[in-house]
Amino acid sequence: MKLRNSRFVHRLLSNWHQKVIALVASLFIYVFYRISTQSELPIALKVDLPPGYELSHDWPRKVTLIFRGARGTEKYLEQDFKATVDLSGFVQGGTVRGEVKVEIVNEAVKRNPPDYSFSPSVFDFVLERVTEKYVPIDVKAGVRGTLPPGYTLESLTWSPQNVLVRGPKSRLDAVTKAAIQPVDLSGRRGPFSISTKIVLPNAFVRAVTAEAVAITAVIKGEKTLENVGFVLNGLRAELFALAPPKGKIEVQGTARLMENVEAAGLTLAVDCRGVTGPGEYTLAVSRPVLPVDLEGEGAITAWEPKEVKLRFAAKVKDGAP
Repeated sequence: MKLRNSRFVHRLLSNWHQKVIALVASLFIYVFYRISTQSELPIALKVDLPPGYELSHDWPRKVTLIFRGARGTEKYLEQDFKATVDLSGFVQGGTVRGEVKVEIVNEAVKRNPPDYSFSPSVFDFVLERVTEKYVPIDVKAGVRGTLPPGYTLESLTWSPQNVLVRGPKSRLDAVTKAAIQPVDLSGRRGPFSISTKIVLPNAFVRAVTAEAVAITAVIKGEKTLENVGFVLNGLRAELFALAPPKGKIEVQGTARLMENVEAAGLTLAVDCRGVTGPGEYTLAVSRPVLPVDLEGEGAITAWEPKEVKLRFAAKVKDGAP
């Protein structure tokens, strides 16, 4: 018996290094085969919740199916399978452990099911009571860009101004306002209206009463006209003004007004009916007006001077100064 055992041990240990190499090679071939015939398919995970509760922490939105063996290279579709977690019985909320279940829903695949596993198979979910509240929509923080030189944002209005939001209590408590997708003012020269989406600070909270906000922006141009001349209304024919000064006019309005106001020939008018003879007079400067074709495009917001000192002299008899 001892002789037989010693012969067995001798045979087992003889050429042992070759046998180890053969074993490693066999394991390598096996693993390579398994990997080369393996494929993965992510499918959506459906979570069934108890009434009045929602998930308040991240959870796997996908489950990965891992196919092995010769059939692992076959092309399966996401709709061939269904992954679910049933949390509907956890009516007290809190952190709960849910077991993922995967089933084949395609009848053809059911008849010849593949060899597969999936991950994750269990996961810890956090359930919280759902609450809701109204928060203001912060539109101004979402307005970006720079207007062209000479243009200003005169007013900004939006509707609705508040939105009802809903979500897990801890997530909703941290929400004090809603934002918007950015609105770019760059290059704009006039009023415009736009609708943009409401944006909330985390994916666990959602807007209930509105998904978008309607915004109206009033943009006007501003321009200062320098070296504006004076018109002396009602001045007696025998008098003239010595070196009348120049003034300036500030206008605000549409892009059309900005483009045409300089060529409109605006002037500052002085009522000279009270000038009775040569001498120096302090006269009021009337508010200038826009030409008729530009009246609806804007307004004159300021002018200088509001009064002017003018010195008048008599013309010579032939009518020339």
